[in-house]
Amino acid sequence: MKARFTISAIFAMALVFASNTYAATITTGGLTYDDSTHVITGTDGTSYLSWDRDTRLTLAQTFEATAVGGVYEAYHIASETEAYAFFDLATTPANFGPFHYTFTSTRSPDADPVGGIFGDSYDATVNSETAYFLSDSDGWSGSIDFNHFYGYAEKSSSLLPLSYMDEQMQRQADNGYHTNWLLVSDTKLIATPIPAALFMFAPALLGFFGFRRKMQA
Repeated sequence: MKARFTISAIFAMALVFASNTYAATITTGGLTYDDSTHVITGTDGTSYLSWDRDTRLTLAQTFEATAVGGVYEAYHIASETEAYAFFDLATTPANFGPFHYTFTSTRSPDADPVGGIFGDSYDATVNSETAYFLSDSDGWSGSIDFNHFYGYAEKSSSLLPLSYMDEQMQRQADNGYHTNWLLVSDTKLIATPIPAALFMFAPALLGFFGFRRKMQA
C-alpha cells in the first residue's frame, strides 16, 4: 500500500511537470495565449482563436469556417465591441496621445522572433501584430495593432471597406505579413485549469506522507 502511494506521488508530479513544460503560455495584460491549444483566454472568461489560425482566409471563407459545420464553428468574427474588449484587456492607456496605448508581455518577439504574443502572427518587417474585426459602421472593418518596436498598441474602428479587405490581406500575405480576422468564442469559459492542477497534486501529497511513514517505520 505504501509503495502504491509513492508510485502515485511520482506519477502525479511527473504529470504536473509535463503540463508546465510543454504547455507554454504567454501573458499580455489580462490575456493569456496557450501555444498548445492555440487559444487566447481573457481574465473575463472570453476566449479567442490565436492570430495565426485563420490567416490567408478571405472574408467569405472566414464566414464559412465559423458557420455550423465549419472548422472554426465555435467562433465568430469579432464585433467592434468584442475587439475593443480584447484590446482593453491587453493594454494600458498611454500618456503621450489619446489614441495610443502601451502593453507589456511575458514574451518579446523582437528578442525571439519565432512567433508573436497572440500566436505565430508577428511580422518582423513592421515589428507588429494585427487583427481585423467587423466595425459598427456598416460595410467597414476595423483593426487592432500591437507594435513591439515602439511598445504601443492602436485601434481603429473604420479602417477599410469590407469589399477591399480581401485585396488588402492578400497583399499583406504576399509580403509575408500575418494578418487575420479576430475570432471570438461563442461561449465564455467557466472552468479554470487550477482545480485540475490541485487534483493532480492530491495523490502526490498522499504519496509523500505515505513515503514519510515508510521512512519512519
